[in-house]
Amino acid sequence: MFLLICCSSKEKKEEELVLVRVGNEVLTNNKIKTLKEGVYKNTNNKVIAQKWAEKELLYSAAKKNGFLNDKKLIAKRDLYYKNLIISSYLESQKNKNIKISKKDINNYYLKNKKSFKRKGEEVLINHFVVDNKKEAYNIKNILKKKKKGKEKEDLIKKHKPTLKKLNYQLMKDSFFGFVFNKKNNQILGPKKDKDLYHVVEIVKVYEKNTIMGLEVVYDEIYNRLYKKQELLKEKLVIDSLYKNADVFLEPSLK
Repeated sequence: MFLLICCSSKEKKEEELVLVRVGNEVLTNNKIKTLKEGVYKNTNNKVIAQKWAEKELLYSAAKKNGFLNDKKLIAKRDLYYKNLIISSYLESQKNKNIKISKKDINNYYLKNKKSFKRKGEEVLINHFVVDNKKEAYNIKNILKKKKKGKEKEDLIKKHKPTLKKLNYQLMKDSFFGFVFNKKNNQILGPKKDKDLYHVVEIVKVYEKNTIMGLEVVYDEIYNRLYKKQELLKEKLVIDSLYKNADVFLEPSLK
C-alpha cells in the first residue's frame, strides 16, 4: 500500500511538473499532453512550449490594452457561441434514429447505376517491391506461370505484395503510368526506381465508362442517403419549432 501511494504521488507530481511559466499562468506536463492530443498533434514539446508561451504573452498584452472590453470582439464572441449552441443542438436532433439499411443502399444503386460510371480507366494490381534484381526476375518468372500452387503461395507470404487500384486520371504521370493500357494477368517489370525493383501483376483492367460495382460505391451511397436523411430531419425539427413557438412574420416576408 505504501509503495502504491508513493508511485501514485510520484506520477501526480510528474503530471503537475511546471515546464513553462508566464506570469501566473503555467504549462504543466499534463497540459502539454492534452495539447499534443489536440491542436498540436505530431509536434515536439519544445515547439508546443514556445507556441504556448507566445500566446500567453500576446493574450496578456491584449488584456492590458483593453481588448477584453472591446464591444465588437464581445459581439463576435457571443455570435460565435450562439452559432455553436445552435449547431450542437441541431446535430443532436437530426442524427436521432437515422437508419440506412442494405436494402436502401441496394435500391439506390439500382436506380442510379449510370451515375457510377468510371470517368477513366482503372487497373487493379499486385505490387511487389524488392531490393535485389535477381529476386525481382524470380518473382516475375513465378507469376508468369499463372498457377495458384504452393510456389505462388510461398511467394505471396514472403513478399507480401500490395493490392491497389490505380486511376488513370490520377496516376498517368506518376511512377505507375506504365501499367495502363495493359491486359489482365500481364506481368510487368522489373522497373527500377532508386535502389528498388518493382514487379507488377495486373489483376484486372476496368475500362472507361464501365459501371463500378456496389462494393466499390457502397460507402459513398451510404453517405449520400445519410446526408439526405439529415437534411430532412433538420427541416422537420425547424418546422416543429415554428409550430410550437410564438413567431411573427411580416406578410411581405411570407
